[in-house]
Amino acid sequence: LHKAISPKIENCDSDFADKNSMAYAELVQVLDQKSLLLFITDAADDGRIALDISRKHFASTEKSRVLALYAELKTITMMDHGDVTIHIIRAERATTGLQASGKTIPDTMVMAMVLKGLPESYKPIIVVHITQLDQVKTFRDFKAALSNSANTEALRTNNVLQSAQHKTISVKS
Repeated sequence: LHKAISPKIENCDSDFADKNSMAYAELVQVLDQKSLLLFITDAADDGRIALDISRKHFASTEKSRVLALYAELKTITMMDHGDVTIHIIRAERATTGLQASGKTIPDTMVMAMVLKGLPESYKPIIVVHITQLDQVKTFRDFKAALSNSANTEALRTNNVLQSAQHKTISVKS
């Protein structure tokens, strides 16, 4: 596969077409639907062209793309009862795109954007994380702490609801 995606060499071996098709098949299997739409019509069954189109899109340093990624990072919000993991992944995706464009995004900025985008129901968790930010040094630590807090809160809320339902059933009996 490496030969298929490396710069084209004249008079290369005859199985290049097969390797190029295999490279395309591998790309199609690992990319999400949105990414596939970038090249599915322009690079049908051509791994080299598909990879080139993907590289140009995701490694673009065009001002409009960089601004869109900054805007995405700044406006990331999570709906009530949303998934914290999905919320974090959205922030990471924007951050990764900015870093691929040569921009340096401090972990503390990403942490702040993630916290800012949490719904009001996460206020107690937000307060805890803001007061403990000096102890959390990396975004990786922050992600783990936030996920653990969200899971603990979800379990606590679930237990309170189950307890209330159990009391309601007991009173009716």
